[in-house]
Amino acid sequence: MGTSISDFVISSAQDAAARAIEEHRTTTLLSRDSEVFVKALLNPPGSGAHLRQAARRYRKRTGV
Repeated sequence: MGTSISDFVISSAQDAAARAIEEHRTTTLLSRDSEVFVKALLNPPGSGAHLRQAARRYRKRTGV
């Protein structure tokens, strides 16, 4: 690879550490996101004023 053994080992260790950190970060986010998603399903937020207004405009325009 054109590098010394020391440089190769350091580079390999850095790559492995970066992968381990990214995997941990992804797993943590996925777990957190799953919890938020389930909470939103079990306790859905009420419709806000903007959403109700948009629904009224939609019904008016489409005749639904």
